[in-house]
Amino acid sequence: MANTECDVDSILQVLDPEGTTTDNTGNRPLEDGVAPLVVGQSYVDVVFVETHPSYNFDQLEVQNSTDNPPLCLMVGPIVFQDEAGFRVMFNASPDSPFYSLRWRITI
Repeated sequence: MANTECDVDSILQVLDPEGTTTDNTGNRPLEDGVAPLVVGQSYVDVVFVETHPSYNFDQLEVQNSTDNPPLCLMVGPIVFQDEAGFRVMFNASPDSPFYSLRWRITI
């Protein structure tokens, strides 16, 4: 069974925010967004605004600022990835509708 309680700071897991933009240096185009997680579902599918034949993950973090305490949902493996989006798994399923995945890719 997954760890079910943790403090808010520990649920923000960053891997190596809406629309397409550039990074702080203006050099790398980005696309980012927030995908709501579904109660009882241990994965989320993210679909890009535009297709990207090649991209790298810059940020993947589970967020929940409402539940006290929230579950310790951790980003797991990316089990599907193509030019239109990706599917990421989690170590457990959300128990409330207040969880979301904040993601960012570099193109």
